[in-house]
Amino acid sequence: MEKTTEKNAFQRGFDKVVEFITAAFLPSINVLAAAGILKGIVMLVSLTGILPETSNTYLVLVAISNACFYFLPVFLAINIANYFKCEPYVHALIAMSLVYPDMIALITQDGGLSFLGLSVLNIDYANMLFPVLLAVLFSCLFEKGVNKIMPELLRGFITPALTLAVFVPLTLLVFGPIGEAIGNGLTVGFTALYNFSPILCGLIIAPAYMLLDIFGLHWFLVPIMLNNIALVGTDPVMGMCSIPAFVLCGISLALAVKSADSTSRSKSIGAAFPAVFGIIEPTVFGILIPCKKPLILAVIIEAIAGAAVGIFGCAAVGFAPPGPSATTLFIGHGALAQLIIGVIALALGFVGMTALGYKAFPEAAEK
Repeated sequence: MEKTTEKNAFQRGFDKVVEFITAAFLPSINVLAAAGILKGIVMLVSLTGILPETSNTYLVLVAISNACFYFLPVFLAINIANYFKCEPYVHALIAMSLVYPDMIALITQDGGLSFLGLSVLNIDYANMLFPVLLAVLFSCLFEKGVNKIMPELLRGFITPALTLAVFVPLTLLVFGPIGEAIGNGLTVGFTALYNFSPILCGLIIAPAYMLLDIFGLHWFLVPIMLNNIALVGTDPVMGMCSIPAFVLCGISLALAVKSADSTSRSKSIGAAFPAVFGIIEPTVFGILIPCKKPLILAVIIEAIAGAAVGIFGCAAVGFAPPGPSATTLFIGHGALAQLIIGVIALALGFVGMTALGYKAFPEAAEK
């Protein structure tokens, strides 16, 4: 008789949180990556002297990439609204109101801003994640609740008006300060751990990123990366999280070289290529999990290389999927060390996988 295992309330709640975080960030990852890579390329070209940092061309290109992160709260609002099947532009306007120049002027004016007699904290909402995450989560629930009691004829304009009238002020008074406290808490907490021991930090985070990816939980690290960039200007987490892509690229290439048949070779190369751009799932699910031993090999190499990244203080100035293609984002903050450590990690993955003696792409990858 088969036993059916039902998830308890905690597991269901945890799954919902993971699903929500993924839905909030995943649709915008490509444009964030594009902006980050553009910024990295522009910084790289500027080092050659071809494009001076004072030139208008340089300033325009950097402004394009910075604009993506400046308006990140708007992207998040649209993504969350789509997740809840609500009106995306209404909730985008909540985020846009927070970065509207006149609103910024009101918040930063001498004497501060008050609304209905309540003081509004001076918070810079550009680049901020958590105020909008909280605000739009509840504004979507509010919209759904109002629509249940609102006559269908009035939903198209009364519900949006109520949502905006309630949640823009609520964000300024409640969700903004709470979200800022959460973001600052995460940054302070990570900074404390990093300052305590960058080596320990890298030792844990590098392999953890790959292991969390197996369960789709690596998205929890993305807000930390983006939050660090927004508040501090640089982020060391991405350097540590980039290491698995280097290692898995080496493992996949080793299997491609050792494969006895063209099908296995083709699949191995097909797993290695996405890893260059930070996409490690083909190698994780196609090779590591079915073979098991390469998974242990990867964890060991990632821990060592992650600790090395911590020693050299490598940090990114923008966001892109962590991997070799994001290396230009570390220019001025340990880019050469990041590249050398990554290449060594790739070589160790290649040598280790060769030593394990696998000669064919696992059949389990066919599933």
